[in-house]
Amino acid sequence: MITRVATFEGVVAPENRDAFYAHVRQKLMPLWQQFPGAREIDVHFPYAADPMAPPVALLLTMRFDDQAALEVMLASDVRAASKPLTAELLTMLEGRLYHHVFVGA
Repeated sequence: MITRVATFEGVVAPENRDAFYAHVRQKLMPLWQQFPGAREIDVHFPYAADPMAPPVALLLTMRFDDQAALEVMLASDVRAASKPLTAELLTMLEGRLYHHVFVGA
């Protein structure tokens, strides 16, 4: 099992917070939940952090059986459809988006 984590690092201006999280819930989550090959899709909104932790506005975790399943998702039409919506979301984030892939111990 491997896990791909999308980290939306940064801050969302107070006046954009409601729109940011509504965009995630209403537009992106329905697409993310259709990603082919994904065993689990979890969306995490910030609740608390250590004082020295960098700000994170959103974490998206996706679990796949193996690299082949991840590659199917990466090449999928549904992922392509999510990209413009993600770009729209990023206009509300003062920060950056990056990904890590992890393997279980």
